[in-house]
Amino acid sequence: PIDGELHVWPTFWLPAEGLAEQSRTAKAPFDVWHREGYLSTTPGQSVEYEYVAKYIADLLVTVPGLQKIAFDRWNMKYLKPWLIKAGLSEDRITDLFVEFGQGFKDMSPALRELETMLLAGKVRHGNHPVLAMCNANAVVKGDEAGGRKLDKKRSHGRIDGMVALVMATSVATLGAGSDRFVEDELVVIR
Repeated sequence: PIDGELHVWPTFWLPAEGLAEQSRTAKAPFDVWHREGYLSTTPGQSVEYEYVAKYIADLLVTVPGLQKIAFDRWNMKYLKPWLIKAGLSEDRITDLFVEFGQGFKDMSPALRELETMLLAGKVRHGNHPVLAMCNANAVVKGDEAGGRKLDKKRSHGRIDGMVALVMATSVATLGAGSDRFVEDELVVIR
């Protein structure tokens, strides 16, 4: 957040191998977005944990103000060894990474905060086309208690960027998983 506005720096990855096929299958111009610099590719057929860990380690050097990284706890056990291999200590990982659940409990207040900021015109995202696609695909699911979250099953395509934005908004503005708010740069890895 800067002066009451949330400034977003979206980063998206897909494997370089098969990118054209993924574009056809998803009916999204991933190959074009890659050429235009909106989508990064990784070597091989999948986005490997080793690649992500090195990216994070490099990012911590180039963005020294980075304070927190929200993560979906589901696959952290696979990423953590690669983070250690990339040079992050156990203590640094514990201090830096904020566990963020994907259920109604964590997502409801975060989604409400993001919607409030979006409706007030306080989210700056540079009209990022991949994020816009994720937004257009997103469907919100509610529960009996009035909780809400994004629902991948009912969505019309990829929504990971919006899920990450909800998580980032929460950590940056509500201080989720932290006893203080994040004041500088933030990155979210899903």
